[in-house]
Amino acid sequence: MKTDPYVESFPRSMRYKAQKLLRLSRVAKITSDIYRILPILGYNKTDYTVKWIMGKLTCTCQRGRKARQCSHMLAVHLFTGGTQEKQLQFC
Repeated sequence: MKTDPYVESFPRSMRYKAQKLLRLSRVAKITSDIYRILPILGYNKTDYTVKWIMGKLTCTCQRGRKARQCSHMLAVHLFTGGTQEKQLQFC
């Protein structure tokens, strides 16, 4: 199986959380550029928004607001099958 360098750039704990978000159906597509990450019940209460803005990936979580990679961004990448991989940049 071919490994995805973007996915591999994340720490194991973030990859696990992103996969958990997908497994529990916590990623919702709002528009072609906006995704809502719903909370994991019993784990957290906050939902986050991941957006593509001018070819850059952003997230409203604490890490994302600091222009750092987060599990929510990775979940969107996995959810979309990496179709926007060429556009991946961070604000």
